[in-house]
Amino acid sequence: MDEQIFIQLLENNLTNSKSYVTQPIILEFKTDVFLIINQILKQYKKGKIIKNNTNEIILEKIKLLMALVSIVILIITSVCVNTSLSQVMISRQKEIALLRALGASKKNIVSFLGVEILVVSFLGALLGAFGGFALAQILGQILFGSSIGFRLISIVLAVFVSVFCALAASYYPIKNALSKNIANLLRGE
Repeated sequence: MDEQIFIQLLENNLTNSKSYVTQPIILEFKTDVFLIINQILKQYKKGKIIKNNTNEIILEKIKLLMALVSIVILIITSVCVNTSLSQVMISRQKEIALLRALGASKKNIVSFLGVEILVVSFLGALLGAFGGFALAQILGQILFGSSIGFRLISIVLAVFVSVFCALAASYYPIKNALSKNIANLLRGE
């Protein structure tokens, strides 16, 4: 039975019986198919066969689109962080002026505000990364019926980039808050 393959042919219009093609034709077919498959596998392993590039091109274009969307979102988020921090620094100008009047150096105030921004942005980025992963899992199950693999490097990279952008966006608001005249700020001008 190992040496034979029977192919059942249904002859709908000619007869109502089933007919079988027997060993000599099948062995030739079997040998040819196995030889062809074997040759294809050998050539594939050697890298001589070019893969179907259509799917790869589409995937690369989707990856590029996602990268561009991510960069745009990162820029918009940085502008939002900058605006929010500017507003926070404006509301805290009296506090900053009081700290400076009590003897805190600009370096101390930058360290204090930098650590505060670092902690808030780190926690926000961590929550955002895990929240995004959870949302991607839900959408993957709903839309595609499959889950997305967890990659720690993606979370670490997302948190690092987010914290870096938050710190970079905070530079101008902190600099602006420290450049104000202490006496005018304490008087409320």
